[in-house]
Amino acid sequence: MWDAQGYVLQCPNLKRGAMEWVLEQGVSLFGVDTPCIESSSPGSDDSPKGSLLRELFERDILLLAPLVNLEKIRTGRGTLVCLPLKLQGTSGAPCRAIFIEETEAAAPD
Repeated sequence: MWDAQGYVLQCPNLKRGAMEWVLEQGVSLFGVDTPCIESSSPGSDDSPKGSLLRELFERDILLLAPLVNLEKIRTGRGTLVCLPLKLQGTSGAPCRAIFIEETEAAAPD
């Protein structure tokens, strides 16, 4: 859907209940494969625009979005390396996110 016209503004979004579940997990980094975690239009729960992001940032949780090429990951374990540009006076910065997959140790002969 990335190449579909209007996708960025009309991409899938999180509902308040989903964000509450994420916050309950005690995460320090929240990565998603959508360009926006909340709708650009008013939601049905009467939450002010930006309130889901504020929930993350007030708890010092970093947002990593949008992640791409996740379908290429073959294992469930590895190391995530994020290399953001050093920018001042902004709440976000472009970064290169690299996932180094853990490989299983070869079985002894």
